[in-house]
Amino acid sequence: MKLQLNGETQEVNDAATLDELVTRLGIERQHLVIEHNGAIRTAEEWSAAALQDGDVVEMVRFVGGG
Repeated sequence: MKLQLNGETQEVNDAATLDELVTRLGIERQHLVIEHNGAIRTAEEWSAAALQDGDVVEMVRFVGGG
């Protein structure tokens, strides 16, 4: 399936949920925020949030610094 991921089209064949997508991409889960089709999804929702062809996903990680 094709997803719009952080503004770029990506082919993702082995991720059925947001949780699986995060795992597949190897992204650190701490301080990660995901917007899925315009809605912010909490980490508790990731495993139930099914992905479909054409979905729009934005991922942002907050990092501290000075």
